[in-house]
Amino acid sequence: MHARAVALSIAALVTTVIAGGGDVAAGPRRPGRLVRVPRPPLRLSTTVRTCELFEERHAVCTRPVETGEIGVVVDESNNLGAATIRAVAPQLDGCGTTAVWNIEFDLQDAGVSDNPGRGLLVLDFPVEERARTLAAPGTGPRDGERVLEVLDSDGDGDGDLRVSQYACDHAGALDRAARPTHICTDTWLAVRDRWQRARSDRAPVCDR
Repeated sequence: MHARAVALSIAALVTTVIAGGGDVAAGPRRPGRLVRVPRPPLRLSTTVRTCELFEERHAVCTRPVETGEIGVVVDESNNLGAATIRAVAPQLDGCGTTAVWNIEFDLQDAGVSDNPGRGLLVLDFPVEERARTLAAPGTGPRDGERVLEVLDSDGDGDGDLRVSQYACDHAGALDRAARPTHICTDTWLAVRDRWQRARSDRAPVCDR
């Protein structure tokens, strides 16, 4: 073959390889296979604590608290602002262990009117200015479970934090026995428009 013709043929081949992405000898492309990687289950945890107000500037907490800690007081219509715990009184149960902590607190904003004694003191959880408590539905997602508290932490009308309680056994499974051995308190967070359990606290049932 003439040298010029050979050169032209090589040039044409190189052009074809570049244009075709180097698949001259690979033949037609096969359709790719879609592989779905399962999303790992979401693992949540939270250190949030809530204390239920039972009268003005007094509340009862089911988790340990200390004098000087700062939380936010929220009721069904308002965020009353930051509050400082000024006194803590542990209450023992029939087993001789602390069951609840009664507290007194002071609102940091002196211009806020006194709270009538309803709502929550929330610690270790982000609470925005428009936060408020929502009416708890009472019955929970399972037979025998009660929803105690629901918090709308950003004021959009949807719950972001939920606390429920039920009778359970030593392993934390729901127990419908007449005399259960434990009481379980679950803390739920709203994630992707679904409630996800973030913590389960278990306490033995003790006769006084």
